[in-house]
Amino acid sequence: ALRLIRLSIRLQWSTSGKGTNREARYLKRWIDMIEPVPDQDAMCIEVEATDGLFLANDFIVTHNSALVGQIVHWGLSTMPGTMVRVTAVKEDQLRTTTWPEICKWFGLGLNKHWFKITATAITPADKESSALMPKWRADAMTWSENNAVGFQGLHNHGRRIIMIFDEASGIHDVVWTAAEGALTDADTEIIWICFGNPTENTGRFRECFGARASQWVTKNIDARQVEGTNRQYYDELIQYYGEDSDYAR
Repeated sequence: ALRLIRLSIRLQWSTSGKGTNREARYLKRWIDMIEPVPDQDAMCIEVEATDGLFLANDFIVTHNSALVGQIVHWGLSTMPGTMVRVTAVKEDQLRTTTWPEICKWFGLGLNKHWFKITATAITPADKESSALMPKWRADAMTWSENNAVGFQGLHNHGRRIIMIFDEASGIHDVVWTAAEGALTDADTEIIWICFGNPTENTGRFRECFGARASQWVTKNIDARQVEGTNRQYYDELIQYYGEDSDYAR
């Protein structure tokens, strides 16, 4: 028989429920229905677990990207008029992972009453402040290969611009090129931060560590050295695929 699962942890999980309702429900996946969902206010949640993991519907494990949320909260809180643009590799990543984590950190802040949080934007709660400084906001921006308009014309002279690319390896080069227009403002604090794994051998994210390395401050993080990660799983990946393999990296 063909052995589809090779890692021992996954093999143990997949076989422990054979013949039970769990096997029928959770070891088989199907699409039951697809419905459009309009923009609406979102509710952010937090958990007390130190690793930030919690179980969502049908026991899907979700993880909090705390650093992105902390950066956005710091940016809007410490300089009125700060303009923030956040995007991710795909819209569902942005809507279900990156943006909820940002909302969580605003909800934890002592100054949470300063801001109004929606499913796509964070703006001053005070209407007067919002009217006087309309660029004082953070926006979740989607993109496509043929439409990078959300990152064009980002100018905020004399104040602060923050751009965050989450899972940046998969963000198309046209978005990077459009975002570079924000770098032309004089007397402006410009912070451009890109997070991701080196899943692509070409593209602008890869060039941050190669041809364009002189333009960036780069950091490499080994997941095996991070608190709360499953080191046994990583060891199995390395044993099976090899430490220098693209999969293990």
